[in-house]
Amino acid sequence: MAREATPGDMPGFFKVLVGDFSKRLRIPPAFAKFFHRTPLPHEVKLQNSEEQCWQVNVVKINNKLFLNKGWKSFVKDNLLEIGDFVFFSYVRRSLFAITVFESNGCVKHVTGKKKQSEATAKNVSDKKRPVVIKIEDTDDEDNDISVEILENVTKVGEKRKRTEFKQSGPAVPDSPKPREGSGNKNVQALKGKEKSLVIERAKSAFKSENPFFMVTIQPSYIGVGHNVNIPLDFVLTHFNQKCKNVILEVPPGDKTWHVKYYVNVSAKRYVQAKLHSRWLDFANENHLAVGDVCVFELINTAQNILRVCIFRLNM
Repeated sequence: MAREATPGDMPGFFKVLVGDFSKRLRIPPAFAKFFHRTPLPHEVKLQNSEEQCWQVNVVKINNKLFLNKGWKSFVKDNLLEIGDFVFFSYVRRSLFAITVFESNGCVKHVTGKKKQSEATAKNVSDKKRPVVIKIEDTDDEDNDISVEILENVTKVGEKRKRTEFKQSGPAVPDSPKPREGSGNKNVQALKGKEKSLVIERAKSAFKSENPFFMVTIQPSYIGVGHNVNIPLDFVLTHFNQKCKNVILEVPPGDKTWHVKYYVNVSAKRYVQAKLHSRWLDFANENHLAVGDVCVFELINTAQNILRVCIFRLNM
């Protein structure tokens, strides 16, 4: 008998809102595959940081899963807009805790800005057994232009495991040409199509048995503020919490940068994780630009060592 997926088994995922996201939102295929044996409920609940719930239907269209009916109300009531970063954290069967970050990297709070409609503010009962839908296994790639962060749940040991690359050249040139970064006029928004191409290139080229996550460089990551959002679930699951630094290294040469990270707590709940102090040094010395994709591979849990592979937008 198939074992039901538990929160410990489930990675979270996030979406950067681009294009026409208000009517429906695609669920990343890699996340949906976790429900291959235990079907994903036909209806799920989305709970925001203020513990308000919305009931949203899950539909399959052309073998792809979407948040559909009810999603539009969630978008409206939470004042979602292009550029917002929405993190979906799997709590338990049919319930997702949602944290929304604005383009400036801060958590978006809607209380006092707009009243939630009576139709969507109701508490959703857990008593009714949800209808479920079967998910067929598919090899379709996610061509969604939103970003997703997915973690490999394989445990990492103290020793490094060899990483496979299927790319034509090195992820980071030996002598990269200077690229305009912090405070530069060329720190601008990234087009969805460009973002999609570099993400797909990173996905296809990077393979590892170690846990890893991907981050697309946004203007705020190398501009004013220069903090970087990293997946909260990954930090809580894999990082050594006694160590408040991470060590970033970039092959070849494996020069290291000691970067501080922190986890924000609101109302006794973990809400977000970020890299901050000395991150800008790392970004500048590696000539990061908007649209580059950084793959952070955890190779040592005791010291929080992350090997960073950089996929350039302009290569």
